[in-house]
Amino acid sequence: MEELKNIKTYYLKSKEIDDNNKYVFNEFVKFASSILEPEDYKYIVIDSENHDGSGYGFMFLLFEETKSKQVINFFDKLGVLDQYKDVTNDIHTSKIFDNKDFNSVYSSKEFKHIFDEFIYKNLSVDDILDKINERGINSLTKIDKEILKKA
Repeated sequence: MEELKNIKTYYLKSKEIDDNNKYVFNEFVKFASSILEPEDYKYIVIDSENHDGSGYGFMFLLFEETKSKQVINFFDKLGVLDQYKDVTNDIHTSKIFDNKDFNSVYSSKEFKHIFDEFIYKNLSVDDILDKINERGINSLTKIDKEILKKA
């Protein structure tokens, strides 16, 4: 998974699109095939379940920034993008665990390894030391501890 080195992670949340869901999906498949390589698809983490009764969907993109921005612009032009955020630093500092959508996909065997690999490849000792200063030693994850041991 060398592809996960030096990339950004974006969190996208859609407006409620239940009536348009199939149309949006089909349009995204056509659009994505024009900008993404086949191996890129494994770095799109999507969950469209109705978590809070709103019917929103969300995704995490683990790409180089240019591709992520193209996807963000695509959903914005379709009028279905509610919000987006670069969560790369939130992942490094573990603040991402405050995001219920992240927790729902991170707890899945299907996606956990993707995020773990991203963290392992992109987290620096300085990031971990900053985390300790900000959140305390008890905030360290298993990956944080492994990286510190190797340093």
